[in-house]
Amino acid sequence: KFALLDPKANYDWYGGEDIELNANRQKSISRIVNVGEDKASVSTIDFVISMGQILDENKKPIDTPASTIEIADISITKVEKDTAPDEETEANPPEEGEDPNPEEPDPKPEEPKPVEIGTQLIKNGDFAKGEEGWISAVTAPGEAEATFDGKAVYKITNVGTEDWNIQLKQSNITLEKGASYKVNLKIKSTEARIVKFALLDPKANYDWYGGEDLVLAANEIKEVDYTLNVDKETNEQIQFLISMGQIKSQDENGNDVITPISTIEIDDISVVKIQSNTKSDKETEETINEEESKTKESESEEIKTEESETEESDPQDNKNQGTSTDSQTQDENDQESTQLQTEEESEDQQESEDQQESEDQQESKDQQETKDQQETKDQQETKEYN
Repeated sequence: KFALLDPKANYDWYGGEDIELNANRQKSISRIVNVGEDKASVSTIDFVISMGQILDENKKPIDTPASTIEIADISITKVEKDTAPDEETEANPPEEGEDPNPEEPDPKPEEPKPVEIGTQLIKNGDFAKGEEGWISAVTAPGEAEATFDGKAVYKITNVGTEDWNIQLKQSNITLEKGASYKVNLKIKSTEARIVKFALLDPKANYDWYGGEDLVLAANEIKEVDYTLNVDKETNEQIQFLISMGQIKSQDENGNDVITPISTIEIDDISVVKIQSNTKSDKETEETINEEESKTKESESEEIKTEESETEESDPQDNKNQGTSTDSQTQDENDQESTQLQTEEESEDQQESEDQQESEDQQESKDQQETKDQQETKDQQETKEYN
């Protein structure tokens, strides 16, 4: 059965009818429902399809077998008066021996498109929109009153027996394989205690992707800065959660630590993608080639610009530059010539000094020989005189 009725007015009936279906044959249905003038215009109408036990006109059950029913493409459109319904169609019955319900292969799930670096994955992390996007889960025996107004505040009166007895959660977060994320939040407790935060998959036996225990000092804001590196497959159903129930831990003597009653304030939660590693080798190579091509084009443009600026400069500047260059070259040549001349004069002076020294030595030698000869002659004359 399908019907349009008003559940707030004792299910006042506005239209509908019974629909007879044949086994394994899809039926396209079109009906015109005329709202009587005696009906009030209301905005509380329900459209319903009833698939339970069907009764006949005498309110007696008719044969209603167990079955699987598929429904699609429901629409209600306002039309002009006296509009005729569309033509109804019904699929042909299956051939003898043909499977009336052939199994269709499961469609291959589409790989989620990687988000850009810097993308914020948490919605309403500053609680500016109150509780929107968040799930506050307080499970017995845990007891807490949660409020959301610019921050999340949990006034805990019973921590329960498990950490998950009091939780703040956000679902349907996508984490990409090989990517890295920065997790930040601010949290404060009126009593010193431990809370936990985690990112996990609740639909895969709470498969853990990352998180840590947070040790809180009484009445001090703790600013969390945590980096998450994903080494698991890309997952679109990750849940971010903060657990504030009974935290199972022991002191240095091995005794169980009782988590105290406290009020916890949470604010500025964010999970931001900071690194990506989702590109294929081909995509990475194409990106590198594209960047190298852009670099070469940029360098070529810079060279062309420099050449253009040189050609467009003042000819007189070029002439002066040439004159300056020639002058500099002439000065260098003059310096080289002067240096050579100095070296030659030094060599001539050295040769003159050597020659003078040789002549002096020869003159001294001649004088000594003359002196010797004179002494020999004197000695001879003296001998002869005697």
